[in-house]
Amino acid sequence: MALKVRLRSATAEGLPPPSIVETLLMDCTRMHMTLLMLENYAVLNYAGFTKILKKHDKVTGYSTREKFLLKLVNNQPFVVHPWLLSSIRNVENHFREL
Repeated sequence: MALKVRLRSATAEGLPPPSIVETLLMDCTRMHMTLLMLENYAVLNYAGFTKILKKHDKVTGYSTREKFLLKLVNNQPFVVHPWLLSSIRNVENHFREL
């Protein structure tokens, strides 16, 4: 949202100066990298949960991994994150517009 506002204000008088465009491109790049790191962190957390549960089932002899993942883990924000994916797409679209 801030990128659109900054670009609109810069283009109100004509073409934006190159420094503003470069700044916006760098902002998009930083935001994209941050969002990708957040997505990777979420995937890593899920992988950690599955490995811990797999080891638990192996040591105890119980079969709780699938039930636990379905009941408690799969509903957590770090597993279901459509807002993050849409944010990544939005930043990519802003970058293409610039």
